[in-house]
Amino acid sequence: PPQVNIESDFYEISGDSAEDLRREMNKNSGIRWLWNRYDAHTQWDVKWQYDWRAVTGSCVVTAYTTAVDITFRYPNWLERDTAAEPLRQQWDTFYTALVAHENGHNDFAMGAAKDIDDYFASLVGAPPQPCKTLEKTVASRVKAIRKHYRRMEKRYDRETQHGRNEGALFP
Repeated sequence: PPQVNIESDFYEISGDSAEDLRREMNKNSGIRWLWNRYDAHTQWDVKWQYDWRAVTGSCVVTAYTTAVDITFRYPNWLERDTAAEPLRQQWDTFYTALVAHENGHNDFAMGAAKDIDDYFASLVGAPPQPCKTLEKTVASRVKAIRKHYRRMEKRYDRETQHGRNEGALFP
């Protein structure tokens, strides 16, 4: 299975009203894409390496490793624990939905990593092929898997309106 490396990164926000928190997230998140601001983000990348051996002018894959690096970026409300209960409940509902939405992005990263890992597993012990063909085939297949999951991820954000229709919307 792929090695999984997960990190969480937080940007600080401060305030004692929903409006303050919204303003702080807009100002401090640093997450922008196509003129839009977002409250959270999941960045991922699948890495791989394979070993091969020459066999009568062709190559066979002898070993491989895959790894997925996932980084979540979330707001950290500094006064959450001392805030008024209604605002804290509103925040907690939003934050739970926000984390759930970002975990959907995590699922795409894990799916891509698993499919790439499975692909390399299928190459170990496979019949030899010309080395250049093997190199091109691997690059093409891995690129196609990554592209497939990125497309699915874009559709997910479109369908969920970046989590808004799942409850990840703060005033």
